[in-house]
Parts: sequence; C-alpha cells; structure tokens
Amino acid sequence: MKNYQYIRVMRKGYKIIISVVILLVLAISYSLHVYNKPHVNVEKAPTDVKIEASDLIASFIHNEDKANDDFVEKVIEVEGTVKDIKFKNNTKTIYLETMLDSSHVICEMQKDQFQLISTLKKNEKVRIKGICKGFLLDAIVLNCILVSNE
Repeated sequence: MKNYQYIRVMRKGYKIIISVVILLVLAISYSLHVYNKPHVNVEKAPTDVKIEASDLIASFIHNEDKANDDFVEKVIEVEGTVKDIKFKNNTKTIYLETMLDSSHVICEMQKDQFQLISTLKKNEKVRIKGICKGFLLDAIVLNCILVSNE
C-alpha cells in the first residue's frame, strides 16, 4: 500500500515538473518572437491613421479599449501644435498640445531628426509620423519623424 502512494506522489511530481518545463519553453519562445520582431521603418511604412492630437487624446479618454485597437502598434500621423521640446537622455521629445492641459501627445523622435527639430518653435503647427504605443495620462508615439511644419 505504501509503495502505491509513493508512486502516486512521484507521478504528481513529474507532472508538475513537466508543466513547468512546458511553460518555460513557451515563455522563452514568446520572448524570442517579440525580441526578433522586425524593425518598422517609419519613413517608408504606410500611414495607418491620420489624426489631430486632441482627437487622439479624446479617443483614448472616451473608450480606451477601442482606441487601443485603433491606434496601438500602428503607424500614425499626428497633427498638432508644439507645446514643448525637450532633450533628455540623448532623446528629443516633442509635446503636442491637446484640449486638456493635463494630457499631451508625447512624440519621441528618431535621432536622425534632431537637426530638423532644432528649427521648431513653440506654438508651431506640425505633423509627426510614428508608432503609437498607448496611453497613460498622455498618448505615447515612438520612433517619430517630422513630416511637415508650418
């Protein structure tokens, strides 16, 4: 009788070990898939969505789930007015004004755009193309290029 219980415990232990190994293999393969995801050349990529900065923020505020489906991980062109330009940690970031003082569209620019950005001024109207990453209190757009400024 004791031998039978010992075998049951051993089988249960093997099942747990096998389950953990399978989960580790799945986690590693997913991580490799995400890590090796091809880089998107924003300049050559077609624009999925063109939108005003205020409309982008409003979309996230009114229905974040729908906005995530519509914008996140897509190449978007955002048009708006420059509120601020910051240089920090070797990155240039442009903040676009929206209808809310507490929310902005934050556009982190590509390094090859630094020369173009140096000519921009506050309150200038711009159109920026990049990959939307989501919304916290601000909409985040990364890998951006300046499409036009007026």
